[in-house]
Amino acid sequence: MQEANSDKTEKQRTNEISYYVALDLGSESMSAYFEEKDYSKFDMVDLQAHAKTLLGQDPEYLMEEVENLQKKSPRLRTRIFIRDRKQPSSLSLNHAKLDFIHKNGTKLPGYDESLFGLFAAPNTWVLGGMMPNPKIPFQYGAQEIIPEVEPQGGGIKVKHNPEVLIQHLTAQIVRNLVLLSPELQNVDPSSIELLLTVPNVYSLPHVESLCSFLQTNSGVKTVRAVSESDAAVYFVLDLPRNTDLTEVSEFKGRIRNRKDKDYLRIVSIDIGRGTTDLSAIEVKPPLNSQSPQNLVRLAVVGKSDGGNRLSYILAEYFNKQFIHFRPRIESTLGKSVRFSFLEKEPTIPTPWSEAIVALETLIERIKRSITEKHYVGLQSDQTITNRILSKICQLTDPNWQDNNADKFQALLDELTDQGFLSLPDYLPRGLRRWWWQIFYKSNRLKQIQCDLSIAIEKYVQENVSELLSQLVQMYAARDARYTSKVRSAGKDLFDHRCTFVVILGQAAQLAPIRSAIRSKLSEFDFPWETNMLCLDGPIAKEACCKGAVSYARSKAKLTNDDELMGTFGMLSRVTPFGSEQSFKMFNMSEINSARSSSQVSFPAKSEALLFYSSRLYTNGESPGLFDGYTAIIKTFEGSEFTFRYDRPNRKIYVNDILVDKLATYGDIQESIYYKVWPEVLKPMQ
Repeated sequence: MQEANSDKTEKQRTNEISYYVALDLGSESMSAYFEEKDYSKFDMVDLQAHAKTLLGQDPEYLMEEVENLQKKSPRLRTRIFIRDRKQPSSLSLNHAKLDFIHKNGTKLPGYDESLFGLFAAPNTWVLGGMMPNPKIPFQYGAQEIIPEVEPQGGGIKVKHNPEVLIQHLTAQIVRNLVLLSPELQNVDPSSIELLLTVPNVYSLPHVESLCSFLQTNSGVKTVRAVSESDAAVYFVLDLPRNTDLTEVSEFKGRIRNRKDKDYLRIVSIDIGRGTTDLSAIEVKPPLNSQSPQNLVRLAVVGKSDGGNRLSYILAEYFNKQFIHFRPRIESTLGKSVRFSFLEKEPTIPTPWSEAIVALETLIERIKRSITEKHYVGLQSDQTITNRILSKICQLTDPNWQDNNADKFQALLDELTDQGFLSLPDYLPRGLRRWWWQIFYKSNRLKQIQCDLSIAIEKYVQENVSELLSQLVQMYAARDARYTSKVRSAGKDLFDHRCTFVVILGQAAQLAPIRSAIRSKLSEFDFPWETNMLCLDGPIAKEACCKGAVSYARSKAKLTNDDELMGTFGMLSRVTPFGSEQSFKMFNMSEINSARSSSQVSFPAKSEALLFYSSRLYTNGESPGLFDGYTAIIKTFEGSEFTFRYDRPNRKIYVNDILVDKLATYGDIQESIYYKVWPEVLKPMQ
């Protein structure tokens, strides 16, 4: 056996790469893409191909719209269930290597032994807790929201380590849904290079641990990680293809025909469902004909926030509406109604969960209908309103609607006329909103509409203006010319002669966000119409995967991929938070230099918190906790602290103590609910 393993290892070492495969672990869905080295084959990987075989019946497929028709998507919905009594409390490596599918396409017993349920039948819910999405369990603070699971053989329920969960889940998906997909099942895994796209909120050690685990347990030749926002940059740097959308092909052409051929910068803005990631990359010419294309990451910003935050804002708005209309509903039903769109409980009845899923559908439609000036193209949806109200009625009596059809229709018509589960045709802003608050002081519905308008504007400000400002500040901090001239740095970074911007994810779908990006870039005289590309829908997912493959094939070198960006520092527990002596930043320039270390000190010995933030701070600013940027990593004792970065091994030390469990860019403990609604609500069977 040992000899066979040795032969396999040698084969993997000597085989040349003949296929490139990229896997994107998205918050809403996963996607995978492959290319054969000679370009004879390339396509998206059908991650749902074996769903019916594994489930034993038709599953609830993830669908997507193509030319106004609904078709099965090659992507995989990221609603992953954790199942009771499938594995012991400590997961072994054998679990990561479970095989689900035989090469002939038949089911193997591994899926029934797996802790994870990847597919569910339509309108049904699998027993056990649901992981919010594959990204969040890996983040600091996520232990609280990992579902408890009963171990094999019964006993006290346990919560598995978030890092272990993401490692095992990813390995199982690679081994079964990717490598045994119809597209790759006849390809030798030892000839595959796997590119894993990750959000900017993953720290370097997190990425290293995930890649190392997959390298050992997936069977492929090599595993590399690429930032999602970086991958979007590489997508538009690739050569034009006959499969490109017209707007993509034209954008690539404008890049190649830019005015300043000596410089090229690409800025990507990816506001996804769970995270927001921005990258600014400069392409430098090779030193000679034998050297690779050099890329420099000028700035990178990540935040644990995204489209789910906006979903929650709208859900909160509709929940206030429901509370307003609850007395009228209860009067008709003759019973009290225990229901909420936001209430968090261990279990809820199935009609409750079905109402939430219906509301999520309505919210996604509304988000896409809001115009740049906050006009709403879709105020309501009669079919969804009917569905939600009927589920609420079923909570009091499963047969109430059938026995009281006329009463139900009359209630539905009355509530619809009064604006139940709808938005106004215009969300008031500025002076008009002020007048609304004055003249509609006693009108509760108008008040919550004003609250919604304020919340959406705040969301756009935090996810566009602030992040773009941070990107510019990070770029300025790298160059002594811009020490006190941030606007000049912005005009340089967004130079119309050589800079291009690609926008994808929620940012490309939501008109108010696009408008805010356009407004911010206008401060730097950036030409929106010619130097910007928006990627919406499935193409945005494909772009990350294709961009990762493009980067691998180009053999380009990201010269500073091991640079620590953002801010590391210490927070004292005894000095009043926010005072000058409570917050000490390490000098990031010293850390990233040959010196690789920096020191800070406090006037008194105490406990101090090592923190990381993806943003930079000016004089007088302090980091915020639970702000989506800042992560608390570890507690140390003392008054003097030395931070050291071991660049070759990508490890950090404080006072010579290895920090072996790094947090991500954003601590999510208090804001987690924004990212997982409605998945955290588990229905009662």
